Amino acid sequence: MPADDSCSAHLLAAVANALSSGAWSRLKTCGDCRWAFYDNTRNVSKRWCGMTKGGAEGRACGTIAKVSAFRARAAAKKSPVADRG
Repeated sequence: MPADDSCSAHLLAAVANALSSGAWSRLKTCGDCRWAFYDNTRNVSKRWCGMTKGGAEGRACGTIAKVSAFRARAAAKKSPVADRG
């Protein structure tokens, strides 16, 4: 069996297992990189594939999103004050 067939078989088995066990809602895709991941948090709230660069979970999409939000908030605080001159 070629490697592609083996990979497809493992993927289909994982999907079938998730469907039968009720864990399908925990299979998600990262909104940034579209990497698929399993949400193992207690309240099913994981939003990104990973927080650390180079991990097995994909990119550091969570860190990238948090830094972007921080910079946007910081830029909003530095908005120019109207001249009273």
